[in-house]
Amino acid sequence: MQDITLDSLVEETIAKHPDRRAVRFDDGQTQKQLSYDQLGAFAQKVKQSLAKYAGEFLGVCMKHDVNMHAVLLGILQGGGAFYNFNVEGFGYAVQVLKEIGARACLVHKEFEQQFDKFQQQNFKIKKIKLRDPDLSQFYVIEFQGRGKVIHRHEADYAYCITTSGTTGKPKTVWVPHDCVVPNILHLREIFGLTPEDTFLCATSLTFDPVMIELFTSLSVGACLLVVPPKVKVKPDLFIDIICQRNKVTVMQTTPSVLYQIKGDKLRNVLLGSKTSLRVLALGGEHFPAYDWILRHRGADNMTRFFNLYGITELSVWATCYEVTKEDFREHTIAPVGSPLAQTDLRVENVQKQGTKSVGELVIDCIQRRCKVSGSFQKSLATGDFVEIDEQGNWFYQGRADLQVKRNGIRINLQEINMVTQTCQFVGNSASFMLKKTEKLVLAVSPANGDQEEIREGTLEHLKRNLPSHWIPDDVFLIDYIPVTDHGKADITQLEKAYLTVRSKFIQDFDVVKLLSNTWMEMLNLTALSSLETSNFIDAGGTSIKAVHLQNLMEEKLKIRLPFFIDILVNKCYTDVKSYLVAAQRNASEKCESIFNGKKFVKTKGKEVETYIEVDKDIKVDTREETINDEATDKDNDINIDHKLKVDNKKEISIDKNVDKAKQKSKDIELIIDKEVNFIYSVSKGNCYQRVRKEIGVFNPVVEKLPLEVKNGCEHIQLEPIWKFDTTKCVDAAALIAVGQERSYVYVGSHSYQFTCLDLASGEVIWAITLPFRITKEATLSLCGRWVLVSCTDGYLYVFCAVAGEITWQFNSGAAWLSTPVVDVKSGHVYVRNCLNWFFCLSVESQVVMWSRTLDLPGSSHAAVSYNPHQLYFISSKDGMLCCLHPVTGETVWQYLVGQTVLEAPVITSLGILVSCAKSHVFLVDFSGNLIHKHSFEDHMLHQFTIMTSYQSNTSMMKDMAQDTLLLRVFFGSSVNGPKDEDKKFFINCFDINKGTLIWRQPVLSKIASMPFLCLSELQPSECESNCSKPKKPKTENKTDCVSSLVLKTSDPRTLLFVTQQAGCVWIFDADTGDVLCHKMFGNEIWSAPVVHNSRVVFGCRDNFVHCLSVT
Repeated sequence: MQDITLDSLVEETIAKHPDRRAVRFDDGQTQKQLSYDQLGAFAQKVKQSLAKYAGEFLGVCMKHDVNMHAVLLGILQGGGAFYNFNVEGFGYAVQVLKEIGARACLVHKEFEQQFDKFQQQNFKIKKIKLRDPDLSQFYVIEFQGRGKVIHRHEADYAYCITTSGTTGKPKTVWVPHDCVVPNILHLREIFGLTPEDTFLCATSLTFDPVMIELFTSLSVGACLLVVPPKVKVKPDLFIDIICQRNKVTVMQTTPSVLYQIKGDKLRNVLLGSKTSLRVLALGGEHFPAYDWILRHRGADNMTRFFNLYGITELSVWATCYEVTKEDFREHTIAPVGSPLAQTDLRVENVQKQGTKSVGELVIDCIQRRCKVSGSFQKSLATGDFVEIDEQGNWFYQGRADLQVKRNGIRINLQEINMVTQTCQFVGNSASFMLKKTEKLVLAVSPANGDQEEIREGTLEHLKRNLPSHWIPDDVFLIDYIPVTDHGKADITQLEKAYLTVRSKFIQDFDVVKLLSNTWMEMLNLTALSSLETSNFIDAGGTSIKAVHLQNLMEEKLKIRLPFFIDILVNKCYTDVKSYLVAAQRNASEKCESIFNGKKFVKTKGKEVETYIEVDKDIKVDTREETINDEATDKDNDINIDHKLKVDNKKEISIDKNVDKAKQKSKDIELIIDKEVNFIYSVSKGNCYQRVRKEIGVFNPVVEKLPLEVKNGCEHIQLEPIWKFDTTKCVDAAALIAVGQERSYVYVGSHSYQFTCLDLASGEVIWAITLPFRITKEATLSLCGRWVLVSCTDGYLYVFCAVAGEITWQFNSGAAWLSTPVVDVKSGHVYVRNCLNWFFCLSVESQVVMWSRTLDLPGSSHAAVSYNPHQLYFISSKDGMLCCLHPVTGETVWQYLVGQTVLEAPVITSLGILVSCAKSHVFLVDFSGNLIHKHSFEDHMLHQFTIMTSYQSNTSMMKDMAQDTLLLRVFFGSSVNGPKDEDKKFFINCFDINKGTLIWRQPVLSKIASMPFLCLSELQPSECESNCSKPKKPKTENKTDCVSSLVLKTSDPRTLLFVTQQAGCVWIFDADTGDVLCHKMFGNEIWSAPVVHNSRVVFGCRDNFVHCLSVT
């Protein structure tokens, strides 16, 4: 079979059936056709005209027409291979063409105008006309300055294709003939193809199943019916073309294309008793529920149904199953089926889920192999899950990215779609989760009935057949479910359509009527008499229903309701009604709507009131930004080529008019005109940032912790000074702004409240309630005027540090996942959001300096080095460390660690330190080369901090602009035991230069936040107690348990402050690992400690911000 190629299969048919009709084109208006002899002649013209590129990869951008197969055949006959792409994706196609070594591409003249625009955008391309008059509708473009040409003979490639990108960044797949030919030969046998068949070809040329349509039919002498993909979105015309005008007998498509067609057209025409269609092969998506097929199939229909499964990384199909009459009678869904010729599959990581056994489908590349992203894979983890029944059959359960968490419970979107399609009211459906609000939406294309009947009937059907936590928050009715060029449900377009419809403002809405009706409907109440005094939970409500009710109210009223859940759960109906009426009144009077950005309540002083008007005008960034929502890629076995030099400028948006940006900063009027007297700021991880108004050399902050020495003995204790109630958990670390006369603490909470407190007394300076929870610590701008905080509502808020007025809001279009990081050379701010968009912002100018998207899923913040001046982000999934130019955002280099990384990279004088969750630490130099790698056996690593030259009493200080000398690394670790309760936790000190562990101390639980280092400064006084030898403290889990040591000392000591999840604050001697002090709290602590002037500040899940004194 290795000697058989795609072109040889067709050439054999041309010789056997020269006069038979090979191709017929029909778009509903024009019909054209070619015989096999004409097909062969046209292919020879293409071969001769492209002889210059024989044996090379050639890009192809053409439309569906009668000659499209002949063009591809001619390229193959010339010993070449092709890469099909759409003109809309030319920017990305250029990268792929460069990757595969193509120096030219063949373009249809219909796209000439678009390519002329590309030429004007600095794409170095040259247009070449073809001399053959029969090829006048095509021309060639050559890329100038293109390097090495990759020839077909390297692996006998037939074509190159890219994955759709629904699971992350598209991957390039190089497909040899001997990978796809077995598919062609086996499927034509399974389908029983003959020269009398008419095989439909309506699939996009960029979707690899089109290869089955093109070459399976023409390898047996059948007729290929070519229909433009755009016709599929016109169901009536589509049915007319394939059933009435051309009598298609074999059809391969996605289920979504079938769902577009009206029920009566399916039942009476396509799947009717007199249909010409004898084979219907469905793939690319979950096979329809049998109930759906039976409802839309004529009584005497004899069409054979096949379920196809495959992945682009092993083009094209991997399994096939023919659905029998017994299946329709006895089962509900189709199994995956048997492997096709030369295909090897297995199921890995099989786990019990209730009564089910579920595992991930893996394809072993033993006989059929494709080159994926530069290398041949030994096996392919598909990311698809299958259920295994008692007979060993595999049933497709959906992709990993179709499994989402909702209120902490995992649900399967594919299962919701399958159950929905068994409802009599539903023609087609698709479910999706809105990431920003975590709202579950079901889009339904009705089969029949009025809107209310369909919505209520669908919900009732789901309630009967699904668990309560799987019920969608909203049922969205739409005329039809949009599909992509590949024929799959287009979730991105659905989300846009949904948000557009739901964002229309409802005038004069009766909030009381809405609340009462929804309340009674959710709780199945019939009497109004006890409504006013009823409590939602006591009346039968659940936490999930409470969230549903909040989502509905926010959607209808178009305002944020941050305190709704608390009032709903703890108060009665009357209180909830009063809250909604007041919120609506405030929104209408002050326009505090979530759609115009003015959405805040603000106070000063100790008491934080909920409803207080904002007197000052707020400057709002109203720019619209559209960001593609791509699911994260699945984990694969990584064949690492660590150092990846990159020259990729795509999808980078740079504000080129920097002069205007600088001028704008001069024109911005500050809301409050007060002298900023901050000297520096202190944040988690012993991060000190000096305030300065001019950009210049930065002098490091050296802060010492004053401790009292009594008769040569150092007493260390933790005593509570103050605590502040935020009413919800505080997981974000505090930011301390140190002033000449007064120091402030800035901290956010899950209560949506962002508060500024006096460090000395805990008094509220100002507080503001944002639209959503705050989980990341704030940052002080380089000039010291503004405090920046990222919120999960997708906005970066910039406050006047002294007065709390909002000076700028920047909307990224999705929730922020990282802390803003300030560049101390430029003053710019770097931050990333959950859709993997990365931004460089000028706070002073209030502009975006540059923005770009990268395939780096994760939530860690940026890291900046200053010698050289470079910016670093890292992917949590595979540890891809990406170095960016801080001024332009262009990629400088990438280094692939190949392991899960949950922490931000750490900058040292030697390079960048990367800590992996699974026991390894990498040190990479500033050019992207590995210096060394360390392993910590079975320890899971988390929360790194470093001891630098100006935190050690043994080293000379260096200028921060020249970076720092790394001495030691401190981090938490854990070791699993036979049972969860046997898990052990440690704090570690490691010398990264020597590669040796200095010390390791056991702790009570996981260290979930970054440790803090500082020097102690000893002050002599009289000793009031006898000195004793160091003793390790008891670690019983008691609230306010305090332990301290009295130590002999004569030199400054470096202290390590650690908070841990179990609710304990520790102080260690950073040099020896001795426990100096610890204090227990009654609740978990996820917030990192921040230390200044003998004060330790941290948040706790008891809802308080705590301030302790180190004495």
